[in-house]
Amino acid sequence: MSGRTLTTAAAAAGAAEVVRVMLLALFEFDSGPVRITTAPYDVPYDLRADGEAELWLTTLGMGTVSGVEEGTETQSYGITCKLSGIPQEAISLALQENPQGRQAFFWLAFLDADHAIIPGPVLIFAGRMDTMPLEVGSTAELTLSVESRLADWDRIRGGRYTDAEQQRRSPGDRFFQFTAQAVDKELTWGKA
Repeated sequence: MSGRTLTTAAAAAGAAEVVRVMLLALFEFDSGPVRITTAPYDVPYDLRADGEAELWLTTLGMGTVSGVEEGTETQSYGITCKLSGIPQEAISLALQENPQGRQAFFWLAFLDADHAIIPGPVLIFAGRMDTMPLEVGSTAELTLSVESRLADWDRIRGGRYTDAEQQRRSPGDRFFQFTAQAVDKELTWGKA
């Protein structure tokens, strides 16, 4: 992702002798947003700057996020998130979710000397969730893959240019009503 900008305070924190950072991740599931952080404690932070802080839940060191890849090639990049030691009540919730196509965002937040987030975390990756297999053994481990929107580039789009399809999408719109009649229509062009 190009065009990332840092606030002056975040740039100064990044250039300091001791750099303190945390990752903030937002997953937009059907049942509601899930906010997690790599900090060893829950973090209340108002990312939207609307005056209401959301609670970003800690993974208590039981979560990992793969590195964020970038390149000059026109290709899809992705991130893999793993969470282990999942509580029993969260397993049933995870099994009920269908993450396919839901949005996910990852921010890098710089911290000050008091471990408070410096305003203006940097969005380092935004994409769509793909798969979320859950392995249950002596402990439960969930692996969530998130891919960039460029992964949609080669996917075949559903839908046809027919009146039936147009009625399904926009009832009452008659734009394609004569499409079927024009299929094998012989036209006389010019002087005959």
